Amino acid sequence: MDKRNLNELIIAQKEIAFQNEEKKNRDAELVIAKKELAFQNKEKKNRASELVIAKKELAFQNQETKNRAAELVITKKELAFQNKDKVKRSAELAIANKELAFQYKEKGNRARELMVANMELAFQNHEKAKRASELVIANKELNHLDGLLQSNLKEMSDYKYALDEATIIAITNNKGIIKKVNPNFCKVSKYIEEELIGKNHRIINSGYHTKEFFRDLWLTIEKGKIWKGEIKNKAKDGTFYWVDTTIVPFLSVQGKPYQYLAIKVDITDRKEAEKYLIQRTEQLGIANKELAFQNDEKENRAAELVIANKELAFQNDEKENRASELAIANKELAFQNDEKENRASELILANKELAFQNDEKENRAAELVIANKELAFQNDEKENRAAELVIAN
Repeated sequence: MDKRNLNELIIAQKEIAFQNEEKKNRDAELVIAKKELAFQNKEKKNRASELVIAKKELAFQNQETKNRAAELVITKKELAFQNKDKVKRSAELAIANKELAFQYKEKGNRARELMVANMELAFQNHEKAKRASELVIANKELNHLDGLLQSNLKEMSDYKYALDEATIIAITNNKGIIKKVNPNFCKVSKYIEEELIGKNHRIINSGYHTKEFFRDLWLTIEKGKIWKGEIKNKAKDGTFYWVDTTIVPFLSVQGKPYQYLAIKVDITDRKEAEKYLIQRTEQLGIANKELAFQNDEKENRAAELVIANKELAFQNDEKENRASELAIANKELAFQNDEKENRASELILANKELAFQNDEKENRAAELVIANKELAFQNDEKENRAAELVIAN
């Protein structure tokens, strides 16, 4: 082998070693390029997933924005309604205050009327007591006259005249049959004397008193005791009248009643006045209870209005807070939308960059294919040169 061939062989071996080293480097670059391509494909899938999630999140936030806008519209309508209701409640409170003032005034008037009625009732009671005292005195005098009847007929006649003029008198037998009546009896009962004689007191019975009432009356006078009480009678024309009655039994020697003297005083006006006062008192009592109830109702309504105003103020504060929160939420949503748009822009840029990198990788892969072909060609050339060297050697 000459020196020239030896140098070519050495050069060829160095060139083969260099190409083998280049081949290893290219293989390492190809492995790195494949790993980088796999990593970029994975990143591309992740970015695509993020883009899908971002689109869903953007759609959800847009829907939330619409919902918040709808809630804001409803809140504004509700706030307007509550403000209108607040004005209405204020008007009702003003009316209630006026009505309460009127009720207090009426209460004062009713109290004054009740005071006048009480004074009138006290006066009537005083008059009744006075009349009762007078009647007691008259009864005592009548008893005294009974004791002096045998000794002084003239005096008895005078007393009878006085009684006939001042009272209503009826004399009955021990069976209750009317034997004698005075003109005042006829005047108050509207019956003439002939219509009354031979009848009993059922002719003027009003039906007001119970059977027990008359049974007690008869049991008392049949024992020879004096009976006193107030009786409601019915006149011939159907009108009613009251008499304060004292029934005195006239006793025989054996102590048995043989007739009865009924001395009566017309108390219809007093009973009517008492009835009127009782009715007025009951009416005033009912009115006072009703007024107290209405005052309680007014106070309750006032308390409810105060509570309603506080609640309305609280709701207005809540509405303002909700409006503030909604405004903040809208700002935050606008910020998030801006962020989403920025992220979308970044994703678009990332996709463009990924597409560029994919193109670069495809170009590198094409270059690697060409390099591999060139390396295979060079290997073939080296093998040929080695074969030539072997032949040359």
